[in-house]
Amino acid sequence: MKTGKPYKGRLSVQSRPVATLLNSAARFLSVESTEAADCLRAEFEAQLDAHESTGLDLLCEHYAIADADRGERYRRLALALARDHVPYFQVPHKTRGRRFDLKKANLLEIDIAMYLKKNRRSSEKAAIEKLCDTTAPWSRDSAETLERWRREHASHPFVTLCRAAARKYSVKQLELMRRDFSK
Repeated sequence: MKTGKPYKGRLSVQSRPVATLLNSAARFLSVESTEAADCLRAEFEAQLDAHESTGLDLLCEHYAIADADRGERYRRLALALARDHVPYFQVPHKTRGRRFDLKKANLLEIDIAMYLKKNRRSSEKAAIEKLCDTTAPWSRDSAETLERWRREHASHPFVTLCRAAARKYSVKQLELMRRDFSK
């Protein structure tokens, strides 16, 4: 099974507690008295419980869980393990393409809106091409790349909000917004 975080230290090695040896001894030794067998079983269970408690403490340490309340601690541990091992609890990560940067996406919308307000007869495509030629953060990208990237992130609620606001504000207000987003 693949884990999200590789285990280190004592968690990375399979260990058989000493109690396992006691259990084997109880099976293979001919014990006449049931009282002796019960003592061996009780010793086995005590050592196994201690071993498992140590393992749970090591797991909590591995996942940086340090709650004082034992119930909450083990609940958080169960969720951390579920996120690493159970698909239902895992958040899908986009692995291909450029990482989405909200600040940069909003900055692009502001720059396009500023260009369109200054050049009323231009189209959005012409604005993007001009930005690729002149404006610093966009000059390393091709116009096709920016258009595709803009289409992919058009449905993001903050990008939609910024796009609507950018069309509504004056050039001076957009320059102030751009300065705020550039920080």
